[in-house]
Amino acid sequence: MKVVSGTKEPVHFREADETYRFTDIDLEAMVGCISIVTDYDKEKYNSDSDVEFAIKDNCTKLMQKCLDSLPENRSVMKSDKQQIAEKFDQELSLMGITASTQVRQFALTGDSREIYERAMKMEDLCGALITDEVGDHLDGPMRAAGKYKVNYPKGMLGFTSDFTYYSPGDNVVVSFDNVMTDTAYEFFCTAEGYEVKRDDCGRAKIMFVMPEHDVQVSFSAEQQRFGPTSYEKTDNGFMGFAGFAKMMEDKRSAPVETGAPKDWCCPNCNAVNKGRFCSECGTPKPSGWTCKCGSTNAGKFCANCGKPKP
Repeated sequence: MKVVSGTKEPVHFREADETYRFTDIDLEAMVGCISIVTDYDKEKYNSDSDVEFAIKDNCTKLMQKCLDSLPENRSVMKSDKQQIAEKFDQELSLMGITASTQVRQFALTGDSREIYERAMKMEDLCGALITDEVGDHLDGPMRAAGKYKVNYPKGMLGFTSDFTYYSPGDNVVVSFDNVMTDTAYEFFCTAEGYEVKRDDCGRAKIMFVMPEHDVQVSFSAEQQRFGPTSYEKTDNGFMGFAGFAKMMEDKRSAPVETGAPKDWCCPNCNAVNKGRFCSECGTPKPSGWTCKCGSTNAGKFCANCGKPKP
């Protein structure tokens, strides 16, 4: 059974990142989910409808609990939402419902969008300064605690992960979600034994166990066909160079309507005309269409003989 649910009012969370001070902000969002229910407590719920109502009615409360339970210094916006979905399933299990949930919508509301966009601009403008400050007040304590850093390209077409510093032996997952649909990617990592898992859309997760040294994650990309630059978002990722070129080519090759006037038959003398008046008798062009039997009609069929409009 599939249940589509969503928060009835905004849920609140702390958007934080241990690398950037400008993302230590409070935000709110509306969240939408799809839960595939595989089993439920038959004594507690009499029917599928009862289960569906329970999920929808409790969605806001459960989602708020999920966000409240996330680790500190974790960027909710930059990471995938799988951890939230897993926590949502755990809350449902406490209600006697076994389900697998996907977070399909996570939309900032109110002033949160403006606040978050302003924080992103500050990161872009002050990125070099922040990096220097990290070396001063964050990198030292992390090193003293025995943690090492995962380095990777950030930004719209870069990687994301839950944290930047990890202890040796920690399981690390670095995600690459913003793929371009006509581009071939190859991923690299300086950690031994790393694994790359990819889905049908090309999105990738680079997984490894943190060693006793810093790790660099990177990628190479090759366009299958060159064309104008585009980063238009599609259901499967970002439209790439060739996708944009093909879209423009399809538009250029599409048939163009000339708007030339269609012939009409004069209902008075049956002469065929193109203009607004009959060239033989001067009768004005009818506002509807004229059937071969001579009747003028406004609908899809002739009112006199029943023939369809040509």
